[in-house]
Amino acid sequence: MINKNQHPQFIKIGNWVSRRLIRLETTFVFIFIIGMLFRVSMIAYSSMLIILSLSLLSMIYYLSGFAESNNGHTSTMDKLINQLPSFGSSIGVIGILFGIQSWPGGNNIIVVGSIVLIIAIILQMSTKKQPKAKFDLRLLWRLISIVLITLILNFVPKNELIKYRVIQQGNYIEK
Repeated sequence: MINKNQHPQFIKIGNWVSRRLIRLETTFVFIFIIGMLFRVSMIAYSSMLIILSLSLLSMIYYLSGFAESNNGHTSTMDKLINQLPSFGSSIGVIGILFGIQSWPGGNNIIVVGSIVLIIAIILQMSTKKQPKAKFDLRLLWRLISIVLITLILNFVPKNELIKYRVIQQGNYIEK
């Protein structure tokens, strides 16, 4: 997928983000939860916290996909299988952001993100030959959590989500 000679900056940034992923992820998820609590409580600046946290979370997932794998000799398919969860998580989080904010195109992004993440989960589960490592379990929980949130945003009636202030009631709401 990525040739070291072509994109050394992406690999360098990806390695930096990947080493700090757990701490960054925990921070931005915490800020997102605070933003959602603010929204439910009708406290100001909830949208700002939600937009900021989910945008940054999506960005770190995307950049972590460029990190080098531990073993030096990986095939193109192995690189794709290792990058797909990161890129799928990024798409899924952007879909969640668009869905929560009731922005146009939110349902389309949610569907694409869900499909990519489900494919990533299947590939991760079927191609790993060694026992599951701690990182693999964390990755699996992340993927399943994002898929569940996207499915809830996609299949729960919008009126119910608005009633409980999960999504913002705006001028544009997809059916």
